[in-house]
Amino acid sequence: MMMLVMVNLTPPKEINEMTITKETQTCIEACASCVETCHVCAKECDEMGGMEECSRLCQRCIEACEQNSAHLAKLDFSNVASCIVACENCATECEMKAEGMEMCKLCAEDCRTCAEACRLTEPTKV
Repeated sequence: MMMLVMVNLTPPKEINEMTITKETQTCIEACASCVETCHVCAKECDEMGGMEECSRLCQRCIEACEQNSAHLAKLDFSNVASCIVACENCATECEMKAEGMEMCKLCAEDCRTCAEACRLTEPTKV
């Protein structure tokens, strides 16, 4: 006799009576986009040479966004502020290089978008 078992592979949206808000989901998505763009920017900066600071800040931004996304998925907001700082620092550096490199311009835009999205998900301090 064969028995069919249905398994729900969708993770629950509700954790400890809290749900992921639209703002938190937008922040997670912005982090993912930022990570992709920063990877490409860092690679191009490395290939070009003389762009070590830009590459270093892109790498730092990648780490911060990846950590923030992982924590936000568990409704842990402890990395939001460090993600915002890393994105702002990367955007500032990339903006200085943007005139000569299109990828730096795109990276700066994605980093600013990510920082703004994450700012909207920061828990309100009481």
